[in-house]
Amino acid sequence: MICACGTGLYAQPEPTSPVPVEKTAPAAPTVAEPAPIPLPEVATDAEAASARLRDILAELSPDPIAEEVAEQLPVLTREIDARLRETRKIVAQRASLEILVGLESEWRRLRRNLSGWTRDLTNRATWLEHQIAELDELEKTWEQTLDAAKSSNAPPEVFHRSKRLSPRSGRYGKRSKNKEHGY
Repeated sequence: MICACGTGLYAQPEPTSPVPVEKTAPAAPTVAEPAPIPLPEVATDAEAASARLRDILAELSPDPIAEEVAEQLPVLTREIDARLRETRKIVAQRASLEILVGLESEWRRLRRNLSGWTRDLTNRATWLEHQIAELDELEKTWEQTLDAAKSSNAPPEVFHRSKRLSPRSGRYGKRSKNKEHGY
């Protein structure tokens, strides 16, 4: 594996204090469990949740940037390998500064390309993580709503709407997992 980027290593000064520092992990933020949807609001919230789930599923279409990277990465890898061989030969011949500046320019171009891909793929991954968190929140809410509907002898329509949106038994849980894996 070749890395076409420069990094600097900097020495950290040693602490002057002989007193041991006790490190403790920061406390994890407490996240309140989502409350079940009040039974009279299930129909309205079910429609809104269904619309949101449809939007998320539609947005999960293949990412053109990821497809471009997958297609172009082998080409770029071959170019980097060839440039590396060429650069080693030129440097071994003690090339002029002008030639070395030209080589540096080509390496910078490759680095910009890779940095752009890294940024774009990181943005997509972050967006997907947010979608997963939103789906997890919806899942918890609708599971609790389904449990509340079961335990309160809710009318069958309330129970069925809650069940449809619960990933345990609903249609969206299976579809979103399949879509996430490209099915």
